[in-house]
Amino acid sequence: MFDEIRDLIPAYCAGSLPEELHARVGEAIVRSPELLAEVTELSIVNDHLLEIRRVFDAEASA
Repeated sequence: MFDEIRDLIPAYCAGSLPEELHARVGEAIVRSPELLAEVTELSIVNDHLLEIRRVFDAEASA
């Protein structure tokens, strides 16, 4: 089950899981420091990529 939850973390962070599955993954993350660390790391990477995209979009429209 742990590996199944781990595999769902990207979809969880993207908000693309069905509500019930999102809740199940969220509960597992709260109980597992290891999963929480993965979610945190993925969120940081995602935020960085979004910032890079904003910069590219701003440069393209300038």
